[in-house]
Amino acid sequence: MIAVTGHFERAKVRAISSKFSSALRKQGLEVERVGIASKRLGREGFEIICVVGGDGSLLRVARATKGTPLLGIAAGTRCCLMQVKEKDIERAAKKIAKKAFSVERKARLAGRVSGRTLPSALNELLVVPKESGSLVNLEVGAGGKIKMFACDALIVATPTGSTGHAYSAGSRKLKPGENKFVVVPSNPLNREGKAFVVGQGTKISVRGLGRGQTLEVVVDGRERFPLKGKLLIGKGKPAGLLKLKGIGN
Repeated sequence: MIAVTGHFERAKVRAISSKFSSALRKQGLEVERVGIASKRLGREGFEIICVVGGDGSLLRVARATKGTPLLGIAAGTRCCLMQVKEKDIERAAKKIAKKAFSVERKARLAGRVSGRTLPSALNELLVVPKESGSLVNLEVGAGGKIKMFACDALIVATPTGSTGHAYSAGSRKLKPGENKFVVVPSNPLNREGKAFVVGQGTKISVRGLGRGQTLEVVVDGRERFPLKGKLLIGKGKPAGLLKLKGIGN
């Protein structure tokens, strides 16, 4: 069974998802349209989940699932992670029917704070002040070394996420599949506070210093959680992105 999901309340997503579902059915495949907020996406049972929309929609589904291969169909403004364009829908359906694809495993970040396990992040974990416009004072531990930062925010990014906010904030872009994460202070007060790279097996800890700071952890730019005490970060279970042969990147 193949699931097709997205924000169906949006006219463009609804139209493209209907077109894609029809193309899959024409190839003799079983298809079910499932709302993007449905908990069913996080359960086992779907061979592939096709996400119609932009990168935010695919990231949302990735956070909700446990590794089911995902295929992105572009219907948004930011579609770096979406492999299939509307013009390629019929070809994509044929590739899926013929199993002319591979599954690329993408590293994710696993975070834990205040005894709570956070959703896995395919792009990044971001530590920010709850009230914008103020510096955060942080102690960051990685590989047995401690670093102190006074900055606007702290970004911990995967190779996938290293091309976005982390890169803009001064890190290098990691190559796809590179066994590294980047840790990036955004606008550090001390210009010597530079981004650094760690192996994916490295345990990272982050905690606020000083009184009066109210911090939050933001997962993939969307879900927010209060940071009280220490944030622990490690390598999570990878996400699987479907790669259709001869289509897209």
